[in-house]
Amino acid sequence: MSNDENDYLKIKLQKEAIEAKEKEAYYKEVCNTLDTDERLLNYFKDFDEQSVKEFKEFYAHQKVSWRFAKYNQTEFKAKLDERFHGYCVASLKNIQYKKLFHAMASWMSEEVVFDGIQICWDWHQWHAKPLSCPHLPPIEKHEVQCYIDFLNQVGDDFAIDDNYIHLSPDNFFETDEAKGEDRWIGQDEELMYGSWFKYYDKCYGTEYYKLKPGLRVNKENKYIYRTHEEEAKQNPIDPNAVHAPYLHFYTEKENFIRLFEDSEFKHLYRAHAAQTEQNNFAEEIDMEIIHLCDAEEIIPIESNDDWRQGVKIACEKYHRETAILLMWDVYDEYLVFKPIKDGLKDWERDSDTYDELREQVANRILTGRRLMGEPEDFNF
Repeated sequence: MSNDENDYLKIKLQKEAIEAKEKEAYYKEVCNTLDTDERLLNYFKDFDEQSVKEFKEFYAHQKVSWRFAKYNQTEFKAKLDERFHGYCVASLKNIQYKKLFHAMASWMSEEVVFDGIQICWDWHQWHAKPLSCPHLPPIEKHEVQCYIDFLNQVGDDFAIDDNYIHLSPDNFFETDEAKGEDRWIGQDEELMYGSWFKYYDKCYGTEYYKLKPGLRVNKENKYIYRTHEEEAKQNPIDPNAVHAPYLHFYTEKENFIRLFEDSEFKHLYRAHAAQTEQNNFAEEIDMEIIHLCDAEEIIPIESNDDWRQGVKIACEKYHRETAILLMWDVYDEYLVFKPIKDGLKDWERDSDTYDELREQVANRILTGRRLMGEPEDFNF
């Protein structure tokens, strides 16, 4: 690495560290205000206690995002220029998502054990960063070629930037083979499994992974359900009781900001909301046109009854074709960064709620074990 590259990296890391400290300090300030301001306490007392806790946590994170959005706005154009790199990174993640499904299926059926995986919820930490998952083999060249082949044959409705892959322990609930039950019957298999997973199965003969029984998830659900039963017994619902209303973040945030934020923050929030609305609309139509105008070659737009749909299809095809051209370069970057500790940090993110929710799920399982006269551990 050259001296200029070293200097750039050092400055970049320093800026990120300063911004992280500012965000952390502001987050603590917001949390303190939400917990101590008399006006807010009077407002919250009329709502369900658990919903207030959830509202405060989400509002604090959102307020940090709104307050520091100015940093992102200055980089908006630069991020657009990096979009194709992002599409390629998303493609590499999709390759690992399929192998993550294989690892989950093998663990759920109790065929293998993995360090750091005690309960089903532990897999969620790797949903957000599959490229860093230590339980998966690195991506190989033939898999990249397989994904390129997949992109070359997908239909017009496939958007490389929003291909959602649903990975959940609930995909592995146990089926009754004697009755010929199918895990996927009654579900939207395209959403739960997806066209890329099916294509990978076709190429590598790995469809059997989705047929593995979900032994582990069924055992955990048994203990969780027992805990729910006990909680319901200890706290019976009074049909005549009047319950406090639930404080919903998305329906109440506008009123909350109107009542309690100062004029400076209201202005900042309105600007952020306007930009978000503009960006969402741009992603639907304007950005497709901008992207197509950026193309060096002529992009054909096929006839369509809805011209907007025609532009959208042409843009998605352009995205896929351009990403395919860059895929090998991004894969070379992956090979460089993968062996380095935190080398893929800029490509992935940690789950914001993993630790807290994991503790809740784990406690429910252990409580269920105790209530059923079993050891309070995860060895079942």
